[in-house]
Amino acid sequence: MAVTDYQTPFKRKKLGVCSFWLSSLIPDLKEEVPIWFSKGTMKLPQVIDGIYPPIIMVGPGTGIAAFRSFI
Repeated sequence: MAVTDYQTPFKRKKLGVCSFWLSSLIPDLKEEVPIWFSKGTMKLPQVIDGIYPPIIMVGPGTGIAAFRSFI
């Protein structure tokens, strides 16, 4: 993991909320980090006669976050 820590062109300091919090944990205390999973809402097209139809997936700057429900 890398801590998000940078300065904007307007000289404002920005810290990543999650990465900064994780970096503040003390390893010797073995603190628990809460995680959870939720069912996705996106659905793939139906398979017809055993053939999966082609799909086009576009992630406009979102990375893979928008497609996690397919996994």
